[in-house]
Amino acid sequence: MEVEVDTSRGLPSFTIVGLPDAAVQESRERVQAAVKNAGLTFPRGRLTVNLAPAALGKEGPAYALPIALGALAASGQIRPEGLEKTVSLGEPSQAIRRRVEAARQRQRERLSAAGLACNADRGVAEVRQFCVLDDAGRALVRQAMAQLQISARAFHRILKLARTIADLEGAQALAPGHLAEALQYRPRRWA
Repeated sequence: MEVEVDTSRGLPSFTIVGLPDAAVQESRERVQAAVKNAGLTFPRGRLTVNLAPAALGKEGPAYALPIALGALAASGQIRPEGLEKTVSLGEPSQAIRRRVEAARQRQRERLSAAGLACNADRGVAEVRQFCVLDDAGRALVRQAMAQLQISARAFHRILKLARTIADLEGAQALAPGHLAEALQYRPRRWA
């Protein structure tokens, strides 16, 4: 079985096609709640999920996790690389919760010497210490600060968010992709 997810503009809707039974149809609510409770954003607009092959009926709640992963990848909140070769079954809230708990554990281990528990607790000194940028990352930040007129305070918030995104991925180093994603979530009031 394959789960294919597409997002597009339009009035908000969440459609599952491919002969889903009632339990699969009900996964819409479970997926939305799990994504929201994990602190992520459920895609806005039209979301279409195709369960292939279309001729075979699909039963049970096991499709909720692959649907959640597909929705997050289609909306750009997680990287889609490798998902096409991944087998995933189960409840999304458990998988997302494990991912968040692993990220928090990485943060506690990294920040324990500074007496901090999570990335949000960091001040300027800890941001400089734990958010080291490579040349590509520095270039991206310079460009963003110039084009978006980002203040120093907002810059530090973006770095903390980028470090959290990297922790959710299990990445040791802060990459330009993490910065770009953090910039994407920047509220206008941060400028």
